[in-house]
Amino acid sequence: AGGDELGALARPLNDMLDRLESSAARQRAFVADAAHELRSPVAALRVSVEIAQEHPEAYTSAELADDLATEVQRLDRLVDDLLVLARLGATTARRETVDLRGLVDGVVPGSVLAAGASRPAGSPVPRVETTGAGAAETDPSAAGRAVRNLVDNALRHASSRVLVQVSDGEVVVVDDGPGIAAADRERVFERFTRLEDGRQRDAGGSGLGLSIAREVARELGGDVRLDEAPGGGVRATVSLPHEA
Repeated sequence: AGGDELGALARPLNDMLDRLESSAARQRAFVADAAHELRSPVAALRVSVEIAQEHPEAYTSAELADDLATEVQRLDRLVDDLLVLARLGATTARRETVDLRGLVDGVVPGSVLAAGASRPAGSPVPRVETTGAGAAETDPSAAGRAVRNLVDNALRHASSRVLVQVSDGEVVVVDDGPGIAAADRERVFERFTRLEDGRQRDAGGSGLGLSIAREVARELGGDVRLDEAPGGGVRATVSLPHEA
């Protein structure tokens, strides 16, 4: 309070300790959330195996395999997302001129294939249309991850169509799904967030896709934001650095 040398030393030290305490609190919360989310598919796997062991006549090997495959895929997606989050900030992203249209064209087929595998038999995958072209100065692998997560999210919730619009430094993903209320558009970027409406994590995601997309984009010097689409769905925009 006296403004002397000791005060000048104490203030930045207190700021550093506050940041460390905040970081430790976030890590504890993340570990607790991750443990909770991992427990669910593991428990489902254990129950399926126990039922098959106790009632082999009522639980065929084909039924067991189908049930196990669904939970294993869910567990695989969750672990993959957790590893991405753990690595964020650990390495320096490289910068190069990236053709965003080529990046999107490379991402979409895999997203469509994954969406088809996760949907019930006979349920059509929404069609994806891509328009425009553009470039960005970014890391192609990291930027591809952010775009893929947005496309995956749109495909899970779209009714029939997903539109991907490309321009310099920007990729916009629009779906015709149920949309997200304005009050929830920032909240969905929090890890493991559940929504009470039709866009909940149980639709096939891990609850980390949007969080990863934003954190990756911000690490690259850009951002991700959500707006209402003209038809009432979601308009997700990932912005990336680019040369004027």
